[in-house]
Amino acid sequence: MGYSNIPFNPEHVRIDLLSEVGEITVCRNGVGVDIDEEYASEILGEDEIVIRITIDNGNASATCWGCDIPYDYIKLNGNYRK
Repeated sequence: MGYSNIPFNPEHVRIDLLSEVGEITVCRNGVGVDIDEEYASEILGEDEIVIRITIDNGNASATCWGCDIPYDYIKLNGNYRK
């Protein structure tokens, strides 16, 4: 968030974790909050999770995709030639 070179107030940041199991807030007003670790573990145990970061600084939005595929797998499959 800070590397974008766009100023924002970290005290306004909120971070939520979401999956089919449910949703949990792990950071509010820039500070980590007490969480039910068992519930958070259930959410993080799903195949797909969303990490929603709210900066509360204007009306722009962005989407990023990630995965847990290791670099060597991508390197191997990226070198195929026809």
